[in-house]
This record gives sequence, C-alpha cells and structure tokens, in this order.
Amino acid sequence: MSPQTARVAILLADISGSTSLYEAVGDTKAQRLIGKELMRLQAAISDEDGVCIRQKGDDVLGYFVDPRKAFRAVRAMLGRPTDHVLSVHGGLHYGQTVLAGGDIFGEAVNLTARLAALANAGEALLSRSFFDQLPQREAASLRPLDRIRLKGVSSPIEVYSFVDDDAAMQTQIFSDAAEPSGASEPWLPVAEVTVVLRYGCGSQRCSESESMLIGRSNECSIVLSRPWVSRKHAVVTVRDGKVMLGDRSSSGTYVSISGGHELLLRRETIMLTGNGVISPAIHPARPEADLIGFEIISL
Repeated sequence: MSPQTARVAILLADISGSTSLYEAVGDTKAQRLIGKELMRLQAAISDEDGVCIRQKGDDVLGYFVDPRKAFRAVRAMLGRPTDHVLSVHGGLHYGQTVLAGGDIFGEAVNLTARLAALANAGEALLSRSFFDQLPQREAASLRPLDRIRLKGVSSPIEVYSFVDDDAAMQTQIFSDAAEPSGASEPWLPVAEVTVVLRYGCGSQRCSESESMLIGRSNECSIVLSRPWVSRKHAVVTVRDGKVMLGDRSSSGTYVSISGGHELLLRRETIMLTGNGVISPAIHPARPEADLIGFEIISL
C-alpha cells in the first residue's frame, strides 16, 4: 500500500525500573515480568480500538483515531495493580503522521517519544495539541507544566501532566506571577565534592554516586508536607565531581545561587555551585516558601 497521511493520537508507553529489576531478581524472572507487562500495555491499546504499531525494548507505540480512547488507554496503563513491581511512563501527542508498511513516521512520532522520555514513572506527558482534543472532564484532570523545550524540537511547547493518583495525594499548583530571571554560568568540575542540604534544624550530606530526593512522599530524603510540593519534586545527585539538581515536579523549582543568579527549573537539570537556596514551587522571597540551603564542599 502507498503511504497515507493522517492526523492521529500517538501514544508511546515505556516501562520504568526494568534495569534495577534485572539486578534484583535475575534475568529469567525479570524477563518474564517485563514480558507480561508489555502484553498488558499492548492490550490497553487494543482494548480502546488503537493500533499497536510495534514493541521495541521496554516500550510500546500505538495510534488512535479518537484521542479520547488514547487517553483512556494511558489511564489503564498507569493504573496498574498495587502488586506490580514495575511502573509505566508515557507520552501523548496529536498530529500529522505518515502511515506506511504497518508503521507510522514523522515529526509527531519523534515529539511523542520526547514527551515519554521526559515523564516520571507513573506519569504521562501530553502536548497542547492532544490536550485540545479532550473533553472538558478529561482535560480537568491534567496539570499544566507551562512551555517546555524538548530535545530536538525547535520551539518550546505547552505540556500537560497526567498522574493517575488519589485526589487526596494530588499536588496543588502554586501560581507565582513573579519569576526570577538569569542564566547559569559554566563551571569547571572539581575532582571530588560533597553537597550539604540544610532544612529546618537538620542537615544531610550527599557524596559521589549518591542522590537525595526532595518532595512530599515519605520516600524522600527531605520531606516537605506542603500541598503544592510534588511527591517526588526534585532530586540532587553527585556524579563525576558535579552536583546536579533536577526538577521532576508539576510546579517547578526555584534556585538562588550565591552571586545573584536566580533560576526557575521546569523539568530541567542544572549544576549547582557554591552555595544557595532551593525552594520547591514557590519563589524563595515569599514567606510561605520551604527553603532548603545547599553548600558545595570540595574535598
């Protein structure tokens, strides 16, 4: 058949945590569990009248004529049974594609893959074009993430987050009109460093090949019991002599670095230098902000 063009809803879903699963339970059992999960993801596409294009590695790709059915499919994927050891993340986009040889091609497919790669475990990221196709009831369950620049995409796009979570655990988006400006400067890495994070009356250290989560979940190293803080809001990692801060939230993370630099991260990662303040969701100048001090110590 000759190639055809069509505007469709594209869904790419990927399994999170497969690498650690192989290490934890061994190759044979891990492969069995991952294979079972891939079959579940493919069935979620088929059950909503979608076309499952292919399965590659730990991800599945499909498309739908009806975007509403694509959204129902990703909800089924994320709403996994509580006894599952694997999580799923995904991307959804609505756009023009080329259908040929039982496959789909085009920039819309690449954009969907970028969204899936940026999503956290248990989350789906949706483009504005997909969001615009949803009825108001479904659209109301999404959280706007503002405009995000995706790798390989020339201009920033509006992105929305969907997490199939209990209403009581949903994160409130704190709107802050005043955003700091500025840009980080390049710094040379040091041979060996430790970062000290100070919150309240306590402090914690993070050294080479270690990481610390900041968020509302009890799994985090620094727990902030605020409704506008995401469950796993941000992560601090020390690797190869550099201290990196990555935002993983729905509302962003403010960073004030000594020397006057202020940044608002939205699903971005930067290198921390010197000392300063991390403030999830809220500008550090506001009285309700939870301030986490950081200091980089060269050893």
